[in-house]
Amino acid sequence: MTLVVKNICPDVQTKLDQGLRDMGADQETRTKVEALKKAKKYAVDGETYLIGSELAPGTYQTIATKVTDCYWEVRNSNGEFVDNNFANGAPQFEVDVTASGGAFNSAGCGDFIWIG
Repeated sequence: MTLVVKNICPDVQTKLDQGLRDMGADQETRTKVEALKKAKKYAVDGETYLIGSELAPGTYQTIATKVTDCYWEVRNSNGEFVDNNFANGAPQFEVDVTASGGAFNSAGCGDFIWIG
């Protein structure tokens, strides 16, 4: 879908935009996603974000309602694990991304959206 970093590789943005169209996302949905991206409240699967400067701290939820073969992690500013998990066949779930100065990344989870 859309990325929460200041600069995004044009190839990645093209794929994200195509993904929104393939999902049947209307212009209103694409506009909301862009607003979340600018507010640093949207995390794209497979990317790593610095919490605070590239991704707003808070609670994030997977967009997909069913997640398979997923791994996510939150690290503190020293690179140590704060939280992580594997999910296989899980329903939609939430992750607390609160380690300011640390990092968040995921693989196979789909995109995450900030919910509070």
